[in-house]
Amino acid sequence: MKRAFFYIIMLLLLFGCASGPSHIPGHTEIAYLDLSTYSQWGFLITPGDYGGDYETIGMISISEYAAATKKRVKSERGNYLERWTFSSVDPDLLIEKAYDKAISLGANAITRFVIKPESKPFEMTSIGLISIPGYSVSGMLIKRK
Repeated sequence: MKRAFFYIIMLLLLFGCASGPSHIPGHTEIAYLDLSTYSQWGFLITPGDYGGDYETIGMISISEYAAATKKRVKSERGNYLERWTFSSVDPDLLIEKAYDKAISLGANAITRFVIKPESKPFEMTSIGLISIPGYSVSGMLIKRK
């Protein structure tokens, strides 16, 4: 019984001494995607439906994830930790890939267009699940008449 009590006290001390943030300030994020180039080319990208006559080509969904590299980093305490670093994923390039695919299939518009950040579970580590960040785009490919 004394041994169990000792272990409980040790666990409380171990996890009770862990320091974490005591305050996380609020912040604003603004995202802007310029779709005017596609409009100048006569290609429509819209989150809504198209009101005119059209022929349905199909659905599109493209996801792209960052490259990840595991590095050994020396901590303030002098021991080495493994940390993941991620490359960036450019949403503009993902839209360009969707446009290129749509054109190759004969579409001249993407309706019900959605772009969103997402993550893909990759590896379980001692500190939790490592997820790879990315973006996905999806929509309906149509040929406007």
